[in-house]
Amino acid sequence: MIKKHEAAGVPQCVIRVDIERRDLKLFVSVQLACYGLLPGVFSDFRTLLFTPSEMTEGEFLPNCGWGIRTPSKICALVIRKTRETQQQEANCMGKLILASGSPYRRELLKRLVSDFEVLVPDVDEEAVKDSGLPPADVACRLALMKATAVAELRPGAIVIGSDQLVDLDGRILGKPHTAETACQQLLDMAGRHHRLLTAVCVTGPHGVTQFIEETGLWMRTLGTHEAEAYVLKDQPLDCAGSYRIEAAGIGLFERIETSDFTAIMGLPLMRLASVLRAIGCRLL
Repeated sequence: MIKKHEAAGVPQCVIRVDIERRDLKLFVSVQLACYGLLPGVFSDFRTLLFTPSEMTEGEFLPNCGWGIRTPSKICALVIRKTRETQQQEANCMGKLILASGSPYRRELLKRLVSDFEVLVPDVDEEAVKDSGLPPADVACRLALMKATAVAELRPGAIVIGSDQLVDLDGRILGKPHTAETACQQLLDMAGRHHRLLTAVCVTGPHGVTQFIEETGLWMRTLGTHEAEAYVLKDQPLDCAGSYRIEAAGIGLFERIETSDFTAIMGLPLMRLASVLRAIGCRLL
């Protein structure tokens, strides 16, 4: 809905309120076009996100149980929220954040930069994997969701999100989590070709940049005892496809085709370095 208000002593502004549900949380997006309310701040519409805990009953949304109070109170709330958002942006501007809990991606990123923050995004990965999308689309969607989830918490920062999965003839294989599942994944891939898809999303003041690296792998034939012995040795329970290429897992393969070996380990550094340099990041 769109409301126009002009309170005594307060310049005219246009407030557009939209409701969005994400991950079972209600967000109220307020777009404010204002002329003179905050000099030098607004040249166009600005989007602010309010959670219910940030809103006093009666401030917004009569259709959802809230009624609009006086324009001056609405303007005061928007001004306060805007200043908080601006301060967050100033604090985070230019900071690099890895949106991942993976220790492998953290160690890989250290090859390019020494100063970055790590935040683990809260996204429902299984829901996306069960959505019926093609494997490449699933990987890209998850990378985007991870990056944007963290970007909302750190406005102004440069956020890197990534996701990796195995595409075995259209079937998605993720992290096994258990030794039994890891052995079964290896036996399913034994003697066959599969694709390892590593998607990356970089968000920041520049906008959104996405890319995906595809690695082709041909696994040799394996027996049950050999698969079990490998899993016991490398413990690849947190690796998509149940193998560690950088460790004993290299012995499982007959052939590998990739443009960037680091993509297999979780983060394609060559293309990522190119993206970061293009948006002004200083690399080692």
